[in-house]
Amino acid sequence: MRQSLKRIALCLLCAVLLGGATGDPVKEGDGSGALTTAEVEAELKTQVQSFTIDPTVAATGEAQFRWATPITITAIRCDTDAGTVAGVNFEERAPTTPNTAGTDVLASDFTADTDQQVPTCCDNGPIDAYDPVALTYGTVTTATILRCYVTFTID
Repeated sequence: MRQSLKRIALCLLCAVLLGGATGDPVKEGDGSGALTTAEVEAELKTQVQSFTIDPTVAATGEAQFRWATPITITAIRCDTDAGTVAGVNFEERAPTTPNTAGTDVLASDFTADTDQQVPTCCDNGPIDAYDPVALTYGTVTTATILRCYVTFTID
């Protein structure tokens, strides 16, 4: 929370400084209007967690990550170096049993390939603080790299 407040304060300070001597607010990229505090906060709260694994070596469910605050997953993207990785999904697991299957984040599994698949997200998007989120997958066909990008907002 403290870091988030520091980032918001820094961003607002930059907005004032970049406004110039006249104090004009910072304009959006197209110059159509000033950024609101809510827009600045939303931008700061949206983040991406990314990682790369070798799906032929790492067992399904081994790659996990956690956040110190509640989050909502808003998008998941995965791609491979070659071939495919079928049955890709993420599970929210209990902190006390991170090796036990949990609740799927996506409504259905998808197949990752070389052109970054973006499935519809998310049946179980809200994730509690410190709950592990585990990458799960099935059949690997010639892929030796699986890259995953999880977009989320800090609640």
